[in-house]
Formats: sequence, structure tokens, C-alpha cells
Amino acid sequence: EYYETRERNLEYAVGYYGETLRHDDTHEKSILALARIHLLKNELDICEKQLMSLLRVDPANEEASMLMAELMMLLAAEGGRSDGGAQEYKDATFYYQALLDKKPCNWTALSKLIFLLRRAGRLRDAPRYLQAAEKACTRAADREAGLRFCKGVYYRWINKPQDALVELNFARRDPDYRAEALMHMIEIYLNPDPSAGLEALDAGPEQANENLREVDNLIRELGAAQKQAWNPRLKVYQCQSLMFTK
Repeated sequence: EYYETRERNLEYAVGYYGETLRHDDTHEKSILALARIHLLKNELDICEKQLMSLLRVDPANEEASMLMAELMMLLAAEGGRSDGGAQEYKDATFYYQALLDKKPCNWTALSKLIFLLRRAGRLRDAPRYLQAAEKACTRAADREAGLRFCKGVYYRWINKPQDALVELNFARRDPDYRAEALMHMIEIYLNPDPSAGLEALDAGPEQANENLREVDNLIRELGAAQKQAWNPRLKVYQCQSLMFTK
């Protein structure tokens, strides 16, 4: 763990984790650590074998399920093993659903599941998970940035841009969700409806101009939040905003 997290020497870390597993082949922490490292190094087949061995012993392991779902999404993005990644997307959906059935408030899993359900044309299934998460919240649901972010993304994809903006505007106050919430908000303002322009949010040229000013403010906020000297996505947003002013 020292070589993995402090020294960033992954080869040494792999050696020590492997030594641990030679003495105890069910040592969960070592299996997970090796899976993370192999995923980081894009050694996806080895990563999958590590995670499958752990999930056979502990099917309810939250971190292993998250890593397996992430692995399936990476495999799918690369074209998958067949059908252009269709099976891997289905597998990722399965792992996120299984995890959320046990841990409804895992916001990362919930947001990824909403993405996958949209991709599969199954957004009708999303409210069940959102409602389960709301019931399981340990604090007031309207104060939970993760839930508000997930609801905002869901509203965006079911073409309720105003509702989405309300939820994402709350989520952007939390550093964990700020950048992603801002990107969704910018994209909603720039294209709230694929068949319409900014006027889809509210009719009238004055409102459209106000929306453009808001986009510029959000772009600046996103640049400050990400603290990157060069961000291609920011440049795309800036160009799109300029196009609407012409």
C-alpha cells in the first residue's frame, strides 16, 4: 500500500501484494489493490480475473462491484468482445443495479446507471433507483448534493431542462459534483432540446441573451473549478456560445 499510494511505484506494489496473496489467496485488500493497478495500467483481462476471484468469495463486495462495472464500461468503450460492446454495457448495468439494491445512496453508481439506462433506452427504470435513494438518505434528501446531481442528470435526459437546472444548480455547490454539474448545465443552456435552440428554455430574445450570459458565467466557473491550463471541452463550449451570438 505504501508503494502504491505514497511512492507511486506500481511495480513494487504489485510485488508486495502478490507476496501477500501467496500466503493468503483470499486477502481482499490485496486483490482489490491489484485490480485497481491493473485497471490503471489498462491490463483489463488481468483486472477482470482478480475481481471475479473476489466476487466469487464475496459477491456483496461494494468496491469490487464498482470496479467490475467500471471495467465493463471501459471494455464496451473499446468496442467490447462482441456486438460493439453491447454485452459489456449490459454487464455494467447489472453490477450497478446489484450494488444499488444493497447501497441505494452510492451516488457514483447511481449516476453511471442513469447514463447506461439512457443508452439502452430504459430511462423509465431510473425513478425506482432515485426513489430508493431518497428513502435511504441519512439526511434530508433536498440537502444531499449527490442525489440532487443524479436527479438533475435524469431530468436532463427526459427533456425537463428547467427541472434539471434547479437540481444541478444545487449540486454545483458541492466540490465533488461541481465540475460535472457545471458541464451538464452549460450543455443544457447551449442545447436544451436537440430540435431547438436556447429559446427552448424560455421564449423571447431577451431571455435567450440572458441564457447566453449565464453560459459565459458557467464556463468561467468551470475553468476555475478544473484549474487546467488547457481544456478542450471548455474551448468547445466557448465556440458554441459564440456561435449563438452571431
